[in-house]
Amino acid sequence: MKSEQKKFNQNNPSSIQVSLKKQEGLHPTGNMNSRQQKELSEFLTKTSIILITYALLLVFNVNTKIAFPILIIMVLSNAYKLKSLSFLFNKFVKTDISSHRAELINAVKSIQEYNAKTKKWNSRRRSAYNQMSGHHKDIGNKIGYLARVSKVEQAIQENSIVLEDIAKSAIQKYNIEPSEMRLAVPSVQNFRVIESLCHYQRDWSSVGEKEVAPILEFYKKGLSKLGSNVKKSNTAVIVPGSGLGRVAHEIGLEGYQQVHAVEYSMLMHLFNEFVYSEQNNKNYTIYPYIHSYSHHISEANQLRTINLNGSRPKPENLTLHNADFRKFELPNPEGIENVIIVTEFFIDTAENVFEYLDSISKLVQGKNGYWINLGPLKYGSAPKIEPNLEEWKELRALYGWKDIEEVDPLKDDLIGYLTDKKSLWQGNYGVARWISKISK
Repeated sequence: MKSEQKKFNQNNPSSIQVSLKKQEGLHPTGNMNSRQQKELSEFLTKTSIILITYALLLVFNVNTKIAFPILIIMVLSNAYKLKSLSFLFNKFVKTDISSHRAELINAVKSIQEYNAKTKKWNSRRRSAYNQMSGHHKDIGNKIGYLARVSKVEQAIQENSIVLEDIAKSAIQKYNIEPSEMRLAVPSVQNFRVIESLCHYQRDWSSVGEKEVAPILEFYKKGLSKLGSNVKKSNTAVIVPGSGLGRVAHEIGLEGYQQVHAVEYSMLMHLFNEFVYSEQNNKNYTIYPYIHSYSHHISEANQLRTINLNGSRPKPENLTLHNADFRKFELPNPEGIENVIIVTEFFIDTAENVFEYLDSISKLVQGKNGYWINLGPLKYGSAPKIEPNLEEWKELRALYGWKDIEEVDPLKDDLIGYLTDKKSLWQGNYGVARWISKISK
């Protein structure tokens, strides 16, 4: 998977991110990862032992009518425990499921696996604790450490309630059959599920308002500065890397003809869809801070909650897309005179920023184009080019953009991204802000 549109993974400096990456191994790709290879090796070893045992039983003239059923039971039991068999099935058996459909199914499976995988991660705290001497464990018991580990496990169970409903909502909406779910590749990307879950804190809770409010204020003021020639009735707004969709939602409420939220991550897309789902009909309690034991001031700090209080009405002009922004095309462009690109914590997610610039140019071609940007320049792990802020200004000019406004980030307030304001470690960004236009 490309490095694009991974805002939380690449741009969030919080302690949560560091912990999440330690929870799981390599990312699933078209090939086996190290965990799957290990599972397969163990499966083959155990199967070999079973076959040798069966052969010895035959040598000693054990009744084959008894030995053979035992053999079958042992092999099937061993195979049942091997999750990587689904990987092998998908690798060598042809199916008529598209790659996009497979990504959907794998995302749903990942959501369903949150409970077991996160509890397994949490149980390692208890296992590590039990490796200490009895004397040290007695001291640890006096401060209630294991009791806190148990409370975190209960919180994981509580988080699973909303995640189970997100999975059910996706299964219902996309008519996913049980036979399709059996084709899901077991995912090791549990930290991706946690990322998406934590974005509810940022986008859709009162806690996140401190981060989101100045961003929304900048965009709304920026939209108002585009002039009276930009009529909402013939204007489309595109929000790439939209995450869980708060910015796109608020712009949708402004009444533009079309608003398109374009999100590359299937997980993020499903979590965003659930905001508007009829199955989002409960008062969910979410524990976003439990996925790390670092930097907490107290147990109460780690066990803080947010609420997700039922579905919201989706603006009629808002469309959610699970798509690669580099390939995105404006649906129904007829009658659209103005195209506004709104990028938030996005441009530095590119592996190749020129691909983003090309896509933006293509989307505004033949229209009055506007570009409103807010975000840092914290590039990912494998970018082909990492322009500084002055170079971005030159790039805009080379692509034909003229700045209406550019804010000096050193004279502006810092903005956090999923930063826990009540933890011992916090990270905030100086952000690049500009409003630019390009004529037909």
